[in-house]
This record gives sequence, C-alpha cells and structure tokens, in this order.
Amino acid sequence: MEQDATLSAARRKNVLLAVAAALLVITSVYYAWSWYDGYMQELRSAIELRQVQYDKLSRLAANRGQYEKLHQALTGFRDTLVSQRFITGRTLPLAEARFQSMVTQMGQDARINIRATKILPKANRDNLTVLNLSINARGEIGAIRDFILAVQQSPHSMWFDQLEIKQISSREERYFYFDARLAALTSQ
Repeated sequence: MEQDATLSAARRKNVLLAVAAALLVITSVYYAWSWYDGYMQELRSAIELRQVQYDKLSRLAANRGQYEKLHQALTGFRDTLVSQRFITGRTLPLAEARFQSMVTQMGQDARINIRATKILPKANRDNLTVLNLSINARGEIGAIRDFILAVQQSPHSMWFDQLEIKQISSREERYFYFDARLAALTSQ
C-alpha cells in the first residue's frame, strides 16, 4: 500500500510535470503568436501607409500637366501683379528714378509746380522695399487736390507718409505751398 502511495505520488508528480510543461508550451505559443500578430499588424499598417502615399503620388504624377499649367498661371499672375502694383526697375536706383519720374509726371498732369524732389532712404518691410520721396511744390488748391487724388488712385502701390499744405501769404489766397513725403512699394 505504501508502494501504491509512492507510485501514485510519483505518478501525480509526473502528471503535474506534464501539465506544467504543457502549460509552458501553450503560454510560449500564445506569446509567440501575439508577438507575430503584432508584428504582422505593424507590417500591414506600414504597407497601407505606403500604398496611400503611392496613390497620392500617382495622382500627382497623372495630373502633372494640370499642375504645371496652374503653376504657370499663378506665376504669370504674380508677375503681372508685381509689374502693375509695384515700382519696378532693373536695379533699386532705377526703380527710385522711375518713382520720381512718375510723381513728377503726376504733378505736371495735375498742374502743380514741383520745385524740388529728393529721394529719401528706403525701408524694408516683409520682403518688400519701401521707396521714399520728398517733394516740395506750389500750386492752386484744386491742382493740389487733383495731385493727391492721382496719387491715391494710382494703380501702383503708393501713398503719402506726410502731407503739409501752407498758404504762401495772407495776401496770396490762390496759391499754396505743398510739402509731402510719398512712399511706394518695390520688389527689388
């Protein structure tokens, strides 16, 4: 009986060892399967991402002609806008001379007598250069008003930074002195 008890204890021990070994194998297989499944999921996600990127680039390549036309149209629009709104010249001094010439022509068209012009130091704002010009003029108040309107309604981006109108004398009510500082944008 003692021998049966020993045998039965040895059997129990062997059965327990077999069960523990089976549980170890099952647990190892489960963790290996979980790792493999996670790796495969990452791989599938990476493949899907690459496929989406490939589809996007394929659409871009297929529409290349359309994008080139759009780029050319936008570039042309920008160039037209720059040439119409900004004072341009091959160099900055040429742009300043053109600005001075335009203001002088506006003064002549408005019938004011521009007695002196002076190019002032330029300023930089947001990748644009602001040209500054000081003028000293004389004219009737209606002509001065016409000149101010001509500058404000000019297709070029120009404005008055300072403006001063003085009466010449108390006896002379018809003519006024006109001092102004004008500014304009250039892309130089």
